Amino acid sequence: MKAIFLDRNTLSSHMELSVPEGVTQWVIYESTRPEEVITHLAEADIAITNKVKIRREHLEQLPQLKLIQLTATGMDNIDTQAAKELGIEVKNVVGYSTESVAEHFFMLMLASLRGLKPYHTAVETGVWQADGRFCLTEPTLLDLHTRTLGIIGVGHIGKAITERAKAFGMRVLWAEREGKDPRNSDYTPFDQVLAQSDVLSLNCPLTPETHHLICERTLAKMQRKPLLINVARGAVIDPQAVYDALQQDKILGFATDVFEQEPPRKDDPLMQLAQHPRVLLTPHVAWASQYAFDKNLEKKIAEKKEPWSVNNIAEMAGITVLDDTEYIEKTLNWITEEKKYMYERLNEISGIKPYKSEVNFICVKIKDNLISKGLNVKKLREKMMEEGILIRDASNFKFLDERFFRLAIKDRKSNDRVIETLREILK
Repeated sequence: MKAIFLDRNTLSSHMELSVPEGVTQWVIYESTRPEEVITHLAEADIAITNKVKIRREHLEQLPQLKLIQLTATGMDNIDTQAAKELGIEVKNVVGYSTESVAEHFFMLMLASLRGLKPYHTAVETGVWQADGRFCLTEPTLLDLHTRTLGIIGVGHIGKAITERAKAFGMRVLWAEREGKDPRNSDYTPFDQVLAQSDVLSLNCPLTPETHHLICERTLAKMQRKPLLINVARGAVIDPQAVYDALQQDKILGFATDVFEQEPPRKDDPLMQLAQHPRVLLTPHVAWASQYAFDKNLEKKIAEKKEPWSVNNIAEMAGITVLDDTEYIEKTLNWITEEKKYMYERLNEISGIKPYKSEVNFICVKIKDNLISKGLNVKKLREKMMEEGILIRDASNFKFLDERFFRLAIKDRKSNDRVIETLREILK
């Protein structure tokens, strides 16, 4: 199974990337230009991408591709319809940075409404000192309490923002999709949310329906001159329309963590607003808190855990052993030597294929010629148990099926017994 990561440089260099379970060939590209997509994925079973766009014209030339795994939540960079038609699964990461994005949203909202940028600048540059008053009161400080927050896109992040907004005493409206009747009492008609909101939060995915959703037409429906905040996708708003609305005093301000092109072009209208006292621009970083990284790591660990737990005594013993570095080194050397030995001996047995691993067991595949004769792991396991040897099914690992099993690394005598028993059963 060959997996290709197309754009490693879009993730923090501090993030450790381990080889996914079941992957036998692991290739990482720091970046992939549009013209390199087909070349880089030519022999891939799995494509892993963050920002590289994979379109129909690419997918039609990649017959071996089985899965596209996004390292993000948004799926707008993938032609999901084409993938579906071609039998290619597309998976994203859901909920891995909910708290981080929600908190970033509140940073943008509070900083904009409370005038953080101009007030900081006034102190930094000496404007306050030159004025002489004990405090400055321009621009006006605006409260969250009693204000109406409209949320467009009520997923994990939208709901997290809702909880926090209510704690500030805000009234929250969930917008139904434009042109649709509210699905239930929790939702409010789209146009009504636009008209009643003091702050408008964009959290919806980028789709053909939401492309430039915030435009001259929808901005005209915003009666309270709201603060507009985008933590969704850059193309959900029309940059020129937002620029014009702010210049014409039709909205209070604008804050965004995302742009239609990232990094933004120099001629992006939003860049011309950078000096506005209630405009804040951040470089698509809302998702990237330390907690989000740690939580993602915890999730990865949970996904890779075996379906059984460790008792307290074993846990205490393990913790104690970790303090004995000499023991750990000796054990590691011993396991490495025995794995090499077993791998070489197993390779000599017809009908199976061993795979090298970084753990204390070897994964083995039953070849198709034996599968066609009716042998599978269940039957092999039964035969091995008759000889007093237990082998483990490996189908609980991602991308592995009933053809795979695992052999634990033990002492040389035990390893030889396993090898000879396998050889006798499979001959």
